[in-house]
Amino acid sequence: MAICSYLVFPKPGTQPTLTQTLTGLPGCNVLPAENRDDVMVLVTETDTKEQESELQDTLKDIQDIQCLVLTFGEVQHTA
Repeated sequence: MAICSYLVFPKPGTQPTLTQTLTGLPGCNVLPAENRDDVMVLVTETDTKEQESELQDTLKDIQDIQCLVLTFGEVQHTA
């Protein structure tokens, strides 16, 4: 299982659309910043390495993301 959090900086004017896109992805939760309109927190949770890899590929392809910064990542291996 992997749990990660990111700071997401949307391209100007795309924050509402980007929020909808990210919340529509499996295992993703979006929290808007309380003091800024140009940043949000994305928390992801995936069960397998394959799911994590697919999610990473999906995030890379989202055109409304100006910058994505990993702030925390924890991978737990189960026996």
